[in-house]
Amino acid sequence: MRCHPPLADVPVSADLVAHATGDSAVVVNLVSGQRIVRDRMDAFDLVFNCYAATKKAAAELALTVREFLLESLPATAINAVMVADVQDGFGPFDAADLESGEQRFIYRASLFVYEL
Repeated sequence: MRCHPPLADVPVSADLVAHATGDSAVVVNLVSGQRIVRDRMDAFDLVFNCYAATKKAAAELALTVREFLLESLPATAINAVMVADVQDGFGPFDAADLESGEQRFIYRASLFVYEL
């Protein structure tokens, strides 16, 4: 995501370690995965938790992540993996973080990948 200019300065990680409340961040979590084609293609369902200082900024960040995933990521090779397609899941929707109270929007998508 860092190659997409609107997301270049937004930290992307699997947790909020070293995150300061009010800063923008995208936390990516794996929900599930499945083999689609034997020895060829897998699908992974991912959830993108988009944090920002305001509800509006969190919503805009989630929509930017969604746009990147759906419009820019398909047909992209990353290391030895090709992202064949990305399917819209659900969201983005408002879900303030109950633990920190931070503004958060959640988006879910499925990535279809295969080894090159």
